[in-house]
Amino acid sequence: MSENIVSLKNVSYSYTDYDGAETRVLKNINLSIKKGEYVVILGHNGSGKSTLCKLLNRIIIPSDGDVVCFGINTRDESKELELRKNVQMVFQNPDNQLVEAIVEEDVAFGPSNLGIKNPELRNIVDKSLEDVEMSKYALKAPHELSGGQKQRIAIAGVLAIKPKLIIFDEATAMLDPIGRKEILGEIDYLNKKKGITVVNVTHHMKEATLASRVIVLDDGEIKLDGSPREVFSNLEKITSFGLDVPQSLELYFNLKSRGFKFSNDTKVPLNPQEFLELI
Repeated sequence: MSENIVSLKNVSYSYTDYDGAETRVLKNINLSIKKGEYVVILGHNGSGKSTLCKLLNRIIIPSDGDVVCFGINTRDESKELELRKNVQMVFQNPDNQLVEAIVEEDVAFGPSNLGIKNPELRNIVDKSLEDVEMSKYALKAPHELSGGQKQRIAIAGVLAIKPKLIIFDEATAMLDPIGRKEILGEIDYLNKKKGITVVNVTHHMKEATLASRVIVLDDGEIKLDGSPREVFSNLEKITSFGLDVPQSLELYFNLKSRGFKFSNDTKVPLNPQEFLELI
């Protein structure tokens, strides 16, 4: 069995409003993530998804409890650099993550600040661009690229640091369907081929069906945690949290409620192909 690389024990987080009022965003979270998992976090706006992610690489510190990533307690300020090498984030807007005027310089930014010099730096940049299939854009300016291409460059910059865990915080939210498909392909490649543990925060149910594990947050608490099929089988609970379910599953439940008999009703369908197999 894979080892736990992330552990949250009795973690809560609160922030203080401008008027001095305290708001609790996360409440007594207990959670472990294993090496190699592909975890999707779902929840409506304000449920605590992004806050949870920011706890994992010390962007914020828990108000209560402990967050331990790769054996490092995030309260230990002296281990911040080591922690950030292992845990990296890709944010919603790639323009906020691209800092240089040329693509290859942007990818080199992270490792060069860690003191890596040529020729190793050159090799890292080339390999990172190759991994996201953006080598031919190395000398382009980021502003000349599409949204999906920019996000791939942001991923390349993260890969250049060689993290063991990558958090995608709604990284496909600003992309068109083509760009979203490209980034989902990259996420799948990083997880399955490169062995990188992935946490993906999203509002898109199709993305959730691709994961090995789905966590549903509501009002700062973990309400559901299991495989996509296990989680989405809880139709009433999912909808009570203001979330949708995959279209194939919604059609399946609607037809069953109307008395339709499936000839091969062995599992709830997560995609159109699985739905057709039930008929």
